[in-house]
Amino acid sequence: MFIAGKNGFVVVLEDGPELKVLSKNDIGEEIIATPSIADGRLYVRTRENLFCVAAGGSKTVLADNAAMPATIEITSQPVSGSRVWNGYTGNAMGQESWSEAELELRLQQLKKLGYTTLAIPKEVSPFTPIRVDGDTGGRKAFRGAKTFENPDVAAITARFREKAAKLGFAIVTAEPVAVSVLPKNDFRDEKSLSDLVTPMCGEGVAERMWLGFQAIDKAAQLIAQNDPQLGIPAPDMLLRHLAGKEPVPAWLTEVKTLYTTAMNEMYRANTRAREGSRNFTLYNAKRLEFTFHFISAIESLYKSHDPATHAESLEAAMESVYNSLNSYSDVARDSSDRGAIALLNEYGYRALRKVIKGEK
Repeated sequence: MFIAGKNGFVVVLEDGPELKVLSKNDIGEEIIATPSIADGRLYVRTRENLFCVAAGGSKTVLADNAAMPATIEITSQPVSGSRVWNGYTGNAMGQESWSEAELELRLQQLKKLGYTTLAIPKEVSPFTPIRVDGDTGGRKAFRGAKTFENPDVAAITARFREKAAKLGFAIVTAEPVAVSVLPKNDFRDEKSLSDLVTPMCGEGVAERMWLGFQAIDKAAQLIAQNDPQLGIPAPDMLLRHLAGKEPVPAWLTEVKTLYTTAMNEMYRANTRAREGSRNFTLYNAKRLEFTFHFISAIESLYKSHDPATHAESLEAAMESVYNSLNSYSDVARDSSDRGAIALLNEYGYRALRKVIKGEK
């Protein structure tokens, strides 16, 4: 007897009068349908893929051979005359989580973009491994791994320094810079965006994207004025919104409206983009879809201050966080994206689950 759970596990029970668990199998993705058996094979439908399990096989395989995104893109040009790149954040979102291959590709891209100097901390230590199996939002981004970690980061960083120096980069020592999980505008103006996007995606795409980036800029300004820590990974990044008693702030509602506008513009741009050139437009659209759900979760936490809707609002917040992580995982393209998803599970989704379970 096969029992599939939404958390990605398929439990095999013996068909008998007493409960006997034969095995527990972690598919690695959220299961959304009842498994089917045909021609001696077990088919399991997850949110994104169809898996096939055959007798005598060595492993579970993707029935539709879906490809995982593995590209790394840097779109930002040096701004305000700066030619210094600092990709270290002090947590799993930064280059602390990157593999040697990812860093080599980054060096090539930085060289092409005109950067001359790399800022690297004096010491780079491994971040604490983060569990990404079981009931984890956006699990598919981790390709079946049980933890997200980079224990060899010190050695990788040392080799990164050496390779950068050989390519002519100057190396300066600088502390990591914390970054937000929320999207930002990396373009100076519409022309710099058009110069990148139009040759790749075709006419009419950059205009829609620029409207989206302008809305992102306005949202970022409101956040900077009212809650600069919003979106910065920290153990209380969501739970701190439970502490007060005030209703949903007007500025947060405006921020959500701006991000929704930006998301719609990015999806319009994605529709206009040429076939085969939509990785960039879809990435931005999905990141904003993630942001919509993330802000919705914070709204629900504010609404939970009302005793009449407390339990319902907490459940809505947890569901929104889970949806946000699934949206993000659809386009996760490098270890920074996967690090953000891992941190949001640790500080957001699982933290809310503990609160809800503690109140039941």
